[in-house]
Amino acid sequence: MPCVKTYRLHFDSWCSLLPCDDKDYDFILSGVKNGFSIVDKMPDFNTQVLCDNYRSAMSQKSLVEKQIKNEIDNGNYVVTKVKPLITSAIGSVPKDNGSVRLIHDASMPNKFCLNSLVEEKACSYMDLNYACKLIKHNDYLCKVDLKNAYRCVSLHESNYNLTGLHWKFEGDAEDTYFYDTKLPFGASKSPSIFQCLSSAVCRIMKAKFNILVISYLDDFLIISNSYNECKSALQKLLFILRQLGFHINYSKIDGPAQKLIFLGVLIDTGEMTLSLPDRKLADFHGLLQTFQNKRRATKRQLESLIGSLNWASQVIQGGRSFMRRMIDLKNTLKNHSDKALLNSDFSADLEWWLKFMKTFNGRTCILDNKPISSLQCDACSEGGGATFLGDFFYINWTLDMPDVAPLHINLKETIIIVIAIFKWASFLENKRVIIYTDNVTAKSVINKMTSRNPVVMVYIRFLFYMQAVYNFSIFAIHIPGKFNTLADACSRLHEKDKLSLVYDLLPFNPKGGCVEDTLVRVAAEYRSRGWAESTKRLYRFQLKCYLSFCETMSIQPVPVSTDDFSLYIAYLAHYKKFRFCTIQNYLAVVKHLHKANGLKDPMSDNVTHFFQYL
Repeated sequence: MPCVKTYRLHFDSWCSLLPCDDKDYDFILSGVKNGFSIVDKMPDFNTQVLCDNYRSAMSQKSLVEKQIKNEIDNGNYVVTKVKPLITSAIGSVPKDNGSVRLIHDASMPNKFCLNSLVEEKACSYMDLNYACKLIKHNDYLCKVDLKNAYRCVSLHESNYNLTGLHWKFEGDAEDTYFYDTKLPFGASKSPSIFQCLSSAVCRIMKAKFNILVISYLDDFLIISNSYNECKSALQKLLFILRQLGFHINYSKIDGPAQKLIFLGVLIDTGEMTLSLPDRKLADFHGLLQTFQNKRRATKRQLESLIGSLNWASQVIQGGRSFMRRMIDLKNTLKNHSDKALLNSDFSADLEWWLKFMKTFNGRTCILDNKPISSLQCDACSEGGGATFLGDFFYINWTLDMPDVAPLHINLKETIIIVIAIFKWASFLENKRVIIYTDNVTAKSVINKMTSRNPVVMVYIRFLFYMQAVYNFSIFAIHIPGKFNTLADACSRLHEKDKLSLVYDLLPFNPKGGCVEDTLVRVAAEYRSRGWAESTKRLYRFQLKCYLSFCETMSIQPVPVSTDDFSLYIAYLAHYKKFRFCTIQNYLAVVKHLHKANGLKDPMSDNVTHFFQYL
């Protein structure tokens, strides 16, 4: 009899370890106990669906057959005499250890497949960018990888009729039918379900041990201040993972170290850099060159290229902008074997990557966590302007950029941001940049890195080229026009008295109107009161806490809405675990910030009522 390995999450352990107030508490415990559903609706068809297995599986028949038997022995595949409603195709991908990973193609045929029963929903992943926001200079890191991660997670029995597979074993005259009882590789909901579980592990580690861990699917990264802390955190994480029912791939544990590869990228906390490993960088460059000589490519080949570009874009800021047209071309194809003509748009994006890689050494700096937030832009029908660190500029559309003059105001608002970045790009190197604009459309275009307008996309691609060269990130925040006074004045220098208004509002003037000006005024107010240096340090720390929260939640610091202010109170109480009196002190800074700007105290009646329950 073969040795059966049981891969199943432990319900009792999840019940005892997962905090009762966890945001996914009910979803996780229900799924661990009864199985997770990988569909959002049941099929409205009764005709059985049968797909032929792929050539990738048939060409490695002995390895695939061995893996299928292992899955059956482990109870993951269950043989059935009744054909399932949906029987999908099996594919395979070679693994480094000489075995294969089975792929359950849940996307074929298009209208009658497993994935057609799923509604698209966004899922938040802890990627490398997320990790870099938490890593500090000289931190120690540890990496943990899970073994057969998806195969620990059971499916709800209502899904069994939809996860069918088939295989003709050596010596058999007919195919054997079986269904998958665990998360399949190929089901569109599998990644989001597993990310939900691994993110919960991170929250357990934080709540139980105050240890910082992030996860990307089955990869975990520990971030600690010292070697000993990191080593201790590793032992605790391994204990928790085993207790919850996960299996560890011990051969892939790495650290504690200050240099470590995570998600295919080398992180160096001593130098605070990210690097693409030399071998992978050479392979990546070779892949780009092979496409340079192609006239057509299959969907599978395009997916491979886009996956590699996505990997490189973890290090190359703005790189994803030069994948958009490749993704659009890939999405025109239905089947993996279908071919597309590589059009001029595809070639233009490919050419950008080839040119950039000639000068790129595979290494960039981790972005500074302290953002630049003094860049404000505005545009009107006649002109556009921006201000940054006491500097400003003005453009008259008709005289300076006649091609832009007839465009819609939303497009002008976007273009002026690109011009501002171009002017001050050298000051933004290795920084996180927050741009303030009073135009919602411009904010959306900058944050989504795309626009339907081809003229704007020319500017957007230039913007992201500058991102790649100077290594900075951009995030746009919308502010009401009445609070964008300095940038508004800069955009209207064709009007009488606007130039004098600009000089009145510049940051070195105590009457300034931007966020930095407000902070200067508040600091001056504190000094004028003659507070001790320790008190001023405390206020600065509290102010930093508030601004950091606003950046994380993508909300404007001044003026803050009632709902957002309530969120900040909840953040101080629930996540910071502050006492009532401490919360009062932290809120006083927000109050001063608004009063200094001539705004209403955000502690409204509704918020006061909410505050009383703390």
